[in-house]
Amino acid sequence: MIPKIEKAATNLNIGMKSVTRRPATIPVSPSVLTGAIDKLEAIK
Repeated sequence: MIPKIEKAATNLNIGMKSVTRRPATIPVSPSVLTGAIDKLEAIK
């Protein structure tokens, strides 16, 4: 089950390390995340 995201939510910050081991943070808006989840659900 994929949770629904509130439209009033702030950005989700996704943290990772690059190949050079430097930290990187990518902000993702709820609308972009919801759109990606909808496309993944459509593939099923």
